[in-house]
Amino acid sequence: SYEINPSKGDGSLFLLNPDNGFKKVLDRGSRAQLSPNSDYLAATIKVQSDTVRKQKFDKVKKDKLSKDSLAIWVFNTNTITKIPKIKSFKLASEESSWMAYLLTQETSNKKEEKSEGEEGEKEEEADKAKKPKVKKSEGSEFVIIEPIKALEYRFEEVTEYLISKKGNKIAFIATKNDSLEKTEVSVFDTKKQETKVIFEGYGISKKMSFDEAGDQLVFMYSSDTAKTKIYEVMYWDVKADQANTLISANTEGMPEDWSPKCSWKHKLL
Repeated sequence: SYEINPSKGDGSLFLLNPDNGFKKVLDRGSRAQLSPNSDYLAATIKVQSDTVRKQKFDKVKKDKLSKDSLAIWVFNTNTITKIPKIKSFKLASEESSWMAYLLTQETSNKKEEKSEGEEGEKEEEADKAKKPKVKKSEGSEFVIIEPIKALEYRFEEVTEYLISKKGNKIAFIATKNDSLEKTEVSVFDTKKQETKVIFEGYGISKKMSFDEAGDQLVFMYSSDTAKTKIYEVMYWDVKADQANTLISANTEGMPEDWSPKCSWKHKLL
């Protein structure tokens, strides 16, 4: 595949099969990725440049701007599926046809009905005072798929995800908010097609990293509610039910008043 992108206007993604001379053009296609088994291709379909230009001229809010789409071309059936409002997508690097994508967060168009009359307004204000403020989850819908076999699994309120090198495991973080922010880290086994929650806690989780085999995972976790957070490095392997603390501010040998930082680059071999 290759792209032709003019300095002004919309570009095109050209898909070629040199074996049979087949050629297909995806208007506004970009960032194409071929699956490790060469059985499908995934690419971003950008929003029309005229639409983007007009929305920016009209000062449309960022969360209201038109979003890119995802195109998946399955070779053996010669079908292209398009999924709208994509935030990102990822494929494995080796030996797998599994992939995953994250949708953009939808802003609800529903407006709460206001009580009519003075008495109704007082009751509404009293109810608001009783209820704790709930922070809106930053997550959105997350989808794991195997395009060749048409397998699909969906999850809600996901903020971050990661596919192991061989595609045998897919890890993702979900943020669930009630009165406090709650984080949940899960691992999906693509061979068993099973999901395991490996960690739950109040706070935030970030920065996941798999080892080469996809059998071990590390990530950063903080239960701190302060703006400057103190993190722990959490560790999980396939033989364990739950992730455990690997490094924290209390780890032996850690200098006084030091702790793991979320900007650390951690990698399992």
